[in-house]
Amino acid sequence: MSFNPHDFSPEERVRMALDEVRFNASTHIFGGEGRDHSGGGSGAGEFVFADLAELDGVITEWMTLRDEIRHDQYLFTQAVGFMVAPAQDDPSGEQAGAAKVSVEKARDHNKAMLDYADDYITRLTASRQAMAATEERNTARVTPRD
Repeated sequence: MSFNPHDFSPEERVRMALDEVRFNASTHIFGGEGRDHSGGGSGAGEFVFADLAELDGVITEWMTLRDEIRHDQYLFTQAVGFMVAPAQDDPSGEQAGAAKVSVEKARDHNKAMLDYADDYITRLTASRQAMAATEERNTARVTPRD
Protein backbone atom coordinates (compact mmCIF):
# COMPACT_ATOMS: atom_id res chain seq x y z
CA MET A 1 0.00 0.00 0.00
CA SER A 2 1.34 3.41 -0.94
CA PHE A 3 0.55 6.73 0.71
CA ASN A 4 0.91 10.23 -0.58
CA PRO A 5 3.17 11.99 1.95
CA HIS A 6 1.14 15.17 1.52
CA ASP A 7 -1.86 13.38 3.05
CA PHE A 8 -0.08 13.71 6.40
CA SER A 9 0.96 16.71 8.45
CA PRO A 10 4.69 17.35 8.86
CA GLU A 11 4.43 16.18 12.48
CA GLU A 12 2.84 12.90 11.36
CA ARG A 13 5.54 12.43 8.70
CA VAL A 14 8.27 12.99 11.29
CA ARG A 15 6.66 10.50 13.67
CA MET A 16 6.42 7.96 10.84
CA ALA A 17 10.09 8.55 9.98
CA LEU A 18 11.09 8.03 13.61
CA ASP A 19 9.03 4.83 13.71
CA GLU A 20 10.76 3.70 10.51
CA VAL A 21 14.20 4.30 12.04
CA ARG A 22 13.21 2.35 15.15
CA PHE A 23 11.77 -0.50 13.06
CA ASN A 24 14.87 -0.74 10.89
CA ALA A 25 17.09 -0.68 13.98
CA SER A 26 15.22 -3.56 15.58
CA THR A 27 15.18 -5.51 12.31
CA HIS A 28 18.93 -5.11 11.73
CA ILE A 29 19.74 -6.33 15.23
CA PHE A 30 18.15 -9.66 14.32
CA GLY A 31 19.80 -9.86 10.91
CA GLY A 32 16.95 -8.50 8.79
CA GLU A 33 17.20 -6.02 5.98
CA GLY A 34 14.69 -3.44 7.22
CA ARG A 35 12.72 -1.27 4.84
CA ASP A 36 13.85 1.54 2.60
CA HIS A 37 13.40 4.95 4.15
CA SER A 38 12.23 7.67 1.84
CA GLY A 39 11.82 10.77 3.98
CA GLY A 40 8.97 13.15 4.50
CA GLY A 41 7.50 13.83 1.13
CA SER A 42 9.12 16.93 -0.34
CA GLY A 43 11.33 14.95 -2.67
CA ALA A 44 14.87 13.66 -2.28
CA GLY A 45 14.12 12.37 1.23
CA GLU A 46 13.56 15.82 2.73
CA PHE A 47 10.91 17.28 4.99
CA VAL A 48 9.14 20.59 4.52
CA PHE A 49 8.37 22.64 7.62
CA ALA A 50 5.80 25.40 7.72
CA ASP A 51 7.40 27.45 10.47
CA LEU A 52 10.23 27.65 12.97
CA ALA A 53 8.11 26.42 15.89
CA GLU A 54 7.27 23.25 13.99
CA LEU A 55 10.92 22.69 13.09
CA ASP A 56 11.94 23.35 16.71
CA GLY A 57 9.53 20.60 17.78
CA VAL A 58 11.05 18.16 15.31
CA ILE A 59 14.57 19.02 16.46
CA THR A 60 13.50 18.45 20.06
CA GLU A 61 12.02 15.04 19.15
CA TRP A 62 15.24 14.01 17.41
CA MET A 63 17.32 15.22 20.36
CA THR A 64 15.17 13.14 22.70
CA LEU A 65 15.58 10.10 20.43
CA ARG A 66 19.34 10.71 20.26
CA ASP A 67 19.54 10.86 24.06
CA GLU A 68 17.67 7.54 24.29
CA ILE A 69 20.05 5.99 21.77
CA ARG A 70 23.02 7.37 23.72
CA HIS A 71 21.64 5.79 26.91
CA ASP A 72 21.23 2.48 25.07
CA GLN A 73 24.87 2.77 23.99
CA TYR A 74 25.87 3.00 27.65
CA LEU A 75 23.73 -0.05 28.47
CA PHE A 76 25.24 -2.10 25.63
CA THR A 77 28.73 -1.17 26.78
CA GLN A 78 27.88 -2.24 30.32
CA ALA A 79 26.34 -5.49 29.09
CA VAL A 80 29.49 -6.44 27.16
CA GLY A 81 31.40 -6.26 30.43
CA PHE A 82 28.97 -8.68 32.07
CA MET A 83 29.43 -11.42 29.48
CA VAL A 84 31.38 -14.03 31.41
CA ALA A 85 31.12 -17.79 31.32
CA PRO A 86 29.14 -19.21 34.26
CA ALA A 87 31.51 -22.19 34.41
CA GLN A 88 35.03 -23.06 33.31
CA ASP A 89 34.02 -25.53 30.59
CA ASP A 90 34.13 -25.10 26.81
CA PRO A 91 30.36 -24.90 26.19
CA SER A 92 29.99 -22.17 28.82
CA GLY A 93 32.88 -20.22 27.34
CA GLU A 94 31.47 -20.56 23.82
CA GLN A 95 28.03 -19.37 24.90
CA ALA A 96 29.47 -16.38 26.76
CA GLY A 97 31.63 -15.56 23.74
CA ALA A 98 28.67 -15.78 21.37
CA ALA A 99 26.57 -13.60 23.66
CA LYS A 100 29.37 -11.04 23.84
CA VAL A 101 29.70 -10.94 20.05
CA SER A 102 25.94 -10.48 19.71
CA VAL A 103 25.82 -7.61 22.19
CA GLU A 104 28.89 -6.00 20.57
CA LYS A 105 27.10 -6.10 17.20
CA ALA A 106 24.03 -4.52 18.76
CA ARG A 107 26.27 -1.85 20.30
CA ASP A 108 27.95 -1.20 16.93
CA HIS A 109 24.58 -0.85 15.25
CA ASN A 110 23.40 1.43 18.03
CA LYS A 111 26.50 3.58 17.47
CA ALA A 112 25.59 3.87 13.79
CA MET A 113 22.09 5.01 14.79
CA LEU A 114 23.62 7.53 17.21
CA ASP A 115 25.83 8.91 14.45
CA TYR A 116 22.81 9.12 12.13
CA ALA A 117 20.75 10.98 14.74
CA ASP A 118 23.62 13.40 15.45
CA ASP A 119 24.05 14.10 11.73
CA TYR A 120 20.32 14.58 11.21
CA ILE A 121 20.10 16.99 14.15
CA THR A 122 23.01 18.94 12.68
CA ARG A 123 21.24 19.16 9.32
CA LEU A 124 17.92 20.13 10.92
CA THR A 125 19.66 22.81 12.98
CA ALA A 126 21.39 24.20 9.89
CA SER A 127 18.04 24.21 8.10
CA ARG A 128 16.49 26.04 11.05
CA GLN A 129 19.23 28.69 10.97
CA ALA A 130 18.73 29.22 7.24
CA MET A 131 14.95 29.37 7.68
CA ALA A 132 15.30 31.90 10.54
CA ALA A 133 17.61 34.08 8.43
CA THR A 134 15.14 33.99 5.53
CA GLU A 135 12.24 34.89 7.80
CA GLU A 136 14.26 37.75 9.27
CA ARG A 137 15.07 39.12 5.80
CA ASN A 138 11.46 38.76 4.69
CA THR A 139 10.20 40.51 7.82
CA ALA A 140 12.67 43.35 7.26
CA ARG A 141 11.41 43.78 3.69
CA VAL A 142 7.79 44.20 4.71
CA THR A 143 8.35 46.19 7.91
CA PRO A 144 7.83 49.93 7.39
CA ARG A 145 10.94 52.00 7.98
CA ASP A 146 10.83 55.21 10.00
